[in-house]
This record gives sequence, structure tokens and C-alpha cells, in this order.
Amino acid sequence: PRRTEMGRRERDGDVVSDPAPCSITITHWANVLTTRTPREETYPSWDALVTALTTPLSAYQGEHVHPGITFCTFRTGHRCKEDCSGVSVIALEHDAGTVTLEEAWAFLDNLGVRALLYTSKSHAPGNPRWRLLILPDRPVTVDERAELFGWLWEALAPLQLKRGESHNAVCFWYLPTVPLGAPFAF
Repeated sequence: PRRTEMGRRERDGDVVSDPAPCSITITHWANVLTTRTPREETYPSWDALVTALTTPLSAYQGEHVHPGITFCTFRTGHRCKEDCSGVSVIALEHDAGTVTLEEAWAFLDNLGVRALLYTSKSHAPGNPRWRLLILPDRPVTVDERAELFGWLWEALAPLQLKRGESHNAVCFWYLPTVPLGAPFAF
């Protein structure tokens, strides 16, 4: 399979649409040190979220400066598990440098998983590093996300995903950026 346009893949000449339109709310943060006063943004569809995330910032601005997102909403705007009111996207990452985007797409396509893959700032030729976003059928609670994460962790084991940050439902994810010495790809 190959990406042809936002939210669509092509397989054997047939265009396969990804998820039906649904609204997806994520939370934007000024930087990793910010734990309060976020900005929520609702995207009207998966395609709209894909468009936003596949338009990377030109350069990584630094660990404590680069803006980021969480794929959940918060009751009082405090980035902590106890304040999380819903998780809209499940984010995972591959940092082992052993599975290419093409291999990951092929694996996910065979499972019928609707997802977005994009390179992270540390991606380099011969050392692939990427993020994987999976859209559940509806926003889920932190506890439901934990159950889904456990199931995904086992089902996607061949992708050698990193468990650390991915396990945290309220994890701060840096906004996509162009990797140094490598193209941004999705």
C-alpha cells in the first residue's frame, strides 16, 4: 500500500478510504514545561487532523521550547491523568530504528488498522523513527485507553514499539518537525 492523499491509501489500484468523518479534539501546549492553560482544537474529521499533523514545523526548536500536543482533553486544563476527560487518539512510537515506515504500513494494512504514521525529529536514513496514531471509534476514558493500549501492544509487537511514553495517556508529543538530515515522511 502507499499513501495517495490525506486519509486514503491505495492497494492494488483501489482507493481505500480511512475512517468516516468524526470530530477529534486534541490539546495544544506551548511547550513540555507547560502543564496548565492549554488550547483545545477540534478537527472535523480524521482527514483534517492528518492535514494538520503532516504539515511539519520547519525545525525542532529545542526540548523546552518546541510546542506539542496531547491526544486528549482535560476538565480543568491541567495536564495530568486525573484531569483527563477523554482520549481521542492513541499515540505510539517506534524508536528502535528497525522497522521502516513502508514495513509498518504493510503490517498495519494487513491488520486493517486505520492509522497515521509520520517520522519523528530523530528519524534518519537507515535509522527509522516514527509515530503511530490510531483513531478509536469514539473518544475513550483513560481506563479504556489502558485496555486498548495493552491489546495494541500485543497485536503490534512486530513493529517494536516503545512502551515508555506511549503508555501514558496524557503524554506530551512534540509537534511534527522536519528531521535533521532526512525528509519528513508520512
